[in-house]
Amino acid sequence: MYVDPQSALRALATKFENVAIGIGGAGDHLPKANVKIQCIKERYQSVKAGLPWKLPINLLKDLVTFVVSWINMERSVAINLNMMPKVINTSMRSDFKK
Repeated sequence: MYVDPQSALRALATKFENVAIGIGGAGDHLPKANVKIQCIKERYQSVKAGLPWKLPINLLKDLVTFVVSWINMERSVAINLNMMPKVINTSMRSDFKK
């Protein structure tokens, strides 16, 4: 997590054990946040464009949730455990007998 150097946000650095909190200068986190937001937008648009029907407005929120959940399921360099992100996020192990 990247945060501004405010005292309330600096206090978070010791509150969470498994979360790396990077304290930067004011506004330093904005380019990283913009890249992640752009990734969500691009995947949202590609999934929406691939649908064979027009997406109803009441399902837009569900599509964003779907896109973010799939991004969170991808392996990244931030995960140093030898476990799949799906297992870490959902605590559901694969049943190899199926």
